[in-house]
Amino acid sequence: MVSSTSTHDLADLIAAVAFERDGDAPLPDCAARLRFDAAFAGALETLEEQFDTLGDDLAAGVYVLLRDVRAGIVERMDARVTAGILTRHVAAVAGVASVEPLIRVLGALAVLPDGPDAHDRALDPTPDPSSSIEVAMAAVVDDPGLRSQLRRAVHEGTLIVPVLDLDVRGSELSLQCLPLVVRGAPTIAVFTSEERLAEHAAAAGVGEIPTIEIDGDELSMICPPGHGVVIDPGWVLGCVLEEDEVRALPNAPSLQLPDDGVELSDVVHPAILGALDAVRPQLEACGVVDLVPATKGELVVLAVVVAEGVSPDPALRRAGTLLAERGLTGPVLVPSTSPLGQAVLDVTDRD
Repeated sequence: MVSSTSTHDLADLIAAVAFERDGDAPLPDCAARLRFDAAFAGALETLEEQFDTLGDDLAAGVYVLLRDVRAGIVERMDARVTAGILTRHVAAVAGVASVEPLIRVLGALAVLPDGPDAHDRALDPTPDPSSSIEVAMAAVVDDPGLRSQLRRAVHEGTLIVPVLDLDVRGSELSLQCLPLVVRGAPTIAVFTSEERLAEHAAAAGVGEIPTIEIDGDELSMICPPGHGVVIDPGWVLGCVLEEDEVRALPNAPSLQLPDDGVELSDVVHPAILGALDAVRPQLEACGVVDLVPATKGELVVLAVVVAEGVSPDPALRRAGTLLAERGLTGPVLVPSTSPLGQAVLDVTDRD
């Protein structure tokens, strides 16, 4: 396995050749381009050799990422997130030693540096005086005892929520929020303004992100169980609301399933099933009887079944953390007793 230093060196090389394409950036020299091409050639050769071992779906996902990076048609943050997930799955299926050239490139993509000038904006600690939430965030930095005022400001303010899916409305699947892992735990990202989101997107090298604007008192409604909330990620005053803080916010009326339900499928990717099998022994010690998966398109829903007398909230939090450690931050975790949880059990024929 390559060292951390060489991985970051390769990440810098990939960033210079494939991502820094603005008019002011110098063109990479011939030697840099040759090193870039050699690294990707080795990765693609390894991918071809291990195609049968990795399986069609995983191998195709890796190929598409490598192709899009070389063609310069993937955004920086998309490449980082996708590479991080693929690295874990490739290593789990094939073993690191047998796919070292491929793991080396995927690992470098997973730690791509931020884009030019990203840190200049992120390190400005001046809150927008018109944003009560930003003012409260700045106050908490000086006095952590003011978190209750921050929660009140969030409850009374408005937030911009980037989303990955807006297709399903009027149900618990109405949103698929942007997942991030912070302090080892799964969170969703929200922003105090469109400007803060634009700064974060520019720093991450991504294009336009679909968003919705919500009132703060809706936050606990749209936040998936087992997740906290990170406000203005990447900004120096950005902060995290732990899940119990989110749940302590006054709730808007709970989202309900529509009368005709939500169409789910029991077809789940083998890599996800493998991750669930890996965490089950640890969750059994916390009173979790089963994790039952279902899908709607790309969205994965996990119904968490707990033993009698066990509170579902800690179980959901623990399950979310363990899955995040394995690169799975997108699934929505719900109690099996909720309407959506029961829908998952129904489609999988499990009680």
